[in-house]
Amino acid sequence: MGLKGRLLLLCLVTLIVPMSVLGWVSYKTAEAELTQAGEINLENNVNLAMELINSVQSDVEAGGLSSEEAQEMVKESLVGVLQEDGSARSQNKLTLGNMVIFT
Repeated sequence: MGLKGRLLLLCLVTLIVPMSVLGWVSYKTAEAELTQAGEINLENNVNLAMELINSVQSDVEAGGLSSEEAQEMVKESLVGVLQEDGSARSQNKLTLGNMVIFT
């Protein structure tokens, strides 16, 4: 291998190794950030669902709704209306900024 080949190999190694390390670090950082964002989003969704349940429970305790009506209302709000094929589709999209929380 001549001088030209060795220089080419040296240049490739000095470019490939740092770029590979940078790519791996970037991937791991993005993975951690997305995992954290997903956990926060899930926690917010659960808290929102619990607030809905507590609100409807207050109506039940006040006598405005029966327990069955309240359960159906919460189920339709969170999961959606039951379709003929057994699937559920929500009529409402609940958003926070540009994120859809419940569809």
